[in-house]
Amino acid sequence: MNKESDFSYAPEGVKDDWNSLMKEISNASLKVQREKFEHFDPQFLDTQSSNYDASQVLKVIKERRQLYKDHKIDQQEGHIKIKTNMPITIIPIGDIHWGSIYTNYDLFEDHRKKILETPGVYTVLMHNLVDNGMPGKFPSNTLSNGVPPAEQFKSMQSYIRELDKKGKILGAVTSDCHEGWCVSAESTALSKDRGWINDPKIGEKILTLNMFTKKFEYMPVEDVYENDYEGEMIHIENDNVDLLCTPNHKLFYQASGRTYYHEAKYLNDINNAQFWQVAEFCKKDDGSKRKSYLNAIKLVAWLVTEGTYSSQRNSLRIYQSTKNKEYSQRIENILDKNRIKYRKFLSKSGFGGADVNTYEFKAKKDFMKRWFPDGDIHRIPRRIYKFDKQSREIFLRELMMGDGAKREFTYTTAKKELADDVQELAIKTRIKATIRKRSDGVFSIYMKEPDGRNGGDYIYFRYKKSLRRESYKGKIWCPSTKNGTFVVRRNGRVCVTGNSWQVAGVDASALLYGFKGRKFPIIENGGILTVNVGVGKDSQDYGLGLWHKQGPFNSRFNPEHALRQNRRLYHEGRTDIEIGAHYHNTAASANYEGSRDLQKIVNFIRVGTYKGVSHQKGDITDRWSVDKFGNSGNLPGASVTLWNSRHMVDNDIDFDTAIEKHMAIRTLALLKDMGLDEKIMKMMK
Repeated sequence: MNKESDFSYAPEGVKDDWNSLMKEISNASLKVQREKFEHFDPQFLDTQSSNYDASQVLKVIKERRQLYKDHKIDQQEGHIKIKTNMPITIIPIGDIHWGSIYTNYDLFEDHRKKILETPGVYTVLMHNLVDNGMPGKFPSNTLSNGVPPAEQFKSMQSYIRELDKKGKILGAVTSDCHEGWCVSAESTALSKDRGWINDPKIGEKILTLNMFTKKFEYMPVEDVYENDYEGEMIHIENDNVDLLCTPNHKLFYQASGRTYYHEAKYLNDINNAQFWQVAEFCKKDDGSKRKSYLNAIKLVAWLVTEGTYSSQRNSLRIYQSTKNKEYSQRIENILDKNRIKYRKFLSKSGFGGADVNTYEFKAKKDFMKRWFPDGDIHRIPRRIYKFDKQSREIFLRELMMGDGAKREFTYTTAKKELADDVQELAIKTRIKATIRKRSDGVFSIYMKEPDGRNGGDYIYFRYKKSLRRESYKGKIWCPSTKNGTFVVRRNGRVCVTGNSWQVAGVDASALLYGFKGRKFPIIENGGILTVNVGVGKDSQDYGLGLWHKQGPFNSRFNPEHALRQNRRLYHEGRTDIEIGAHYHNTAASANYEGSRDLQKIVNFIRVGTYKGVSHQKGDITDRWSVDKFGNSGNLPGASVTLWNSRHMVDNDIDFDTAIEKHMAIRTLALLKDMGLDEKIMKMMK
């Protein structure tokens, strides 16, 4: 403030006025209470927070890093030596999409057999061998699958095992497609013979939904995965559904009129999701008609809900309030129709001492053996579930007359096992059913018949809060069935969900290649496979860069562009051949790469696809490629031939041409060994 200001431009007197003002400001500032104008720290009155221990988080990260490393099936590089006196041919195979209705199975089978039968011909597996990949991105995959996921993986692994046994596979590349996981420990499946279970046995039949017919079917469990898990889970919940599953667990539902079968982690807008809870049974699983048993079924229902059994007296009793004259008369008619001699007398109820009609009759040995072999009359006999839908409905409605509420279609019982039985019977009778435990310990089963509106069989979600992510530590499990679905229950709420395949909880590479005795290496996407061909000091090393996905450089119009760019960025000139898949296009080319004296010939191969390609006009096309690029994929069969005594690579784009050329080279070598090569050449001239 003491610094002189320049007033040369101003009228006279301005300088004096300015200096006077500055002096007043200076004097006045000494009187100001400075604390009024300082920054005030806020007072946080009700902040809730926990201590954040970064060291603990780091510990968890390190543990999971080690867990990933221990279970990792792939490697960054692999090395193979082939001691041969002749060149070899490698025909990479990928994008088979085994299981899709669009796949050309005749072509795949022809190529597979020729690779098996032709000596000196090998393959490298370039992923997407099965079709049931990530339908979250491609929903149409669901209904274009000819067989369920379990069958796809089992069939493809059988092909892989055969090729590996014959020494035909040099390596396989991994990718992030085709995964499946599990549901939480308290979730239960519906067994045909045991009811609600969380320990399904291989071969045991559980209730599933056929994704194509939308009908219930009992299917045998083909495999079961069970393991301890700690990590994030997806929780889907409303009044009718409670599903807690791993992010990669398959969900099966409808939204906006389309059917979806994809990972839980891709379900963002829960408001549009419709989960199946009930369905009609297919004919073979609907049960058999039991007209002769209808009266017996009604009697059994009254015993289950209002009866007692005394082994000492060897008698059965049914109780009914004297106020319910209609039901008392009904019980008497049912006893008469079953030709049962009974004794009727009045007794006092334990609930308020009201008068009840008591019907007592002898517990005949044949009757008990048929319906209650273990003597527990407060469980629904398993044979009831095997009857047809009409018989099951009759039993359920008779049961409701005992402990049910007419208006709400609700059944109540103090016995959890009976509540489970009633829910199972309702579900199998195409009646939605949810169990809730009341504060007094009594279980209420709320039932609702499909009314034809809103799809009838679906459970709708109306609030986004129905979907959340939460931490979980405990057991997870999942069965595998041919239908790719199963009926699951958690906390008394039922829905249809997808299931894992073969060995749930691991990715597709482990599913396909994680078998005992595998010889070939699994290479990370973008890894290098080094193949040494030949014998002794003249043998040649060839570097193969393997890519299923090639990142942002992919170009439909320049197939080798992505391979060339990735080689420069990641392989630093170490490879002689770059092989790519995923985009369903085929290419085989060679270029000089490098500069000046460092130039070398590099081959670029795109493997094509077996999905939607054919030699025949008018055959079905690959919808994925058509939707994405406007045309179907290219025929597979591009190959490279590696020479054993000099560093040279040939390539071909046609499978049959490659096989013929390969056999011509071997035939010429054979003629040389026989000393007939010159004679044959003269004859050809």
